[in-house]
Amino acid sequence: MSDHFLILIPDELSYVPEIHAQDKMLQLLRSFGFDDDMIQMTTSESVQFIDQGANFEHILCPLCKNELQLEQWQLLMDAAYRTGFAQLEVVVPCCSQSTSLNDLIYQWPAGFARFRIEIFNPSSDINETQMHVLETALGYKARKIWRHI
Repeated sequence: MSDHFLILIPDELSYVPEIHAQDKMLQLLRSFGFDDDMIQMTTSESVQFIDQGANFEHILCPLCKNELQLEQWQLLMDAAYRTGFAQLEVVVPCCSQSTSLNDLIYQWPAGFARFRIEIFNPSSDINETQMHVLETALGYKARKIWRHI
């Protein structure tokens, strides 16, 4: 059996919302129809890569829109991992320009964060209006990641 997760991360990599904001987000998610046993909020000590699991398709350069080869991306990720993902700035091999690993165009979306909200096997998505309300409570724009395991 496979599982799906809807993961929300703030656009600011190291941002962790205050406890009252986390409580507000939990209340909002409940009001959207998600049960407590489906929701997990996690804060890590350092920035982590939040992936899409089996939903991974490919990665595009945000500057020239060329596809990065998986081996090239893995080398860039290995270097960033050695810094604890504190240094995400890279020179992409496709166009030799500087960008961030977080700004690469991941198909399906992925990203980097210290804080995340995971919703286990949701039966529905979060619509644009709900996302805006959550982002207001979070204090930052958020990225939606669908992980399939």
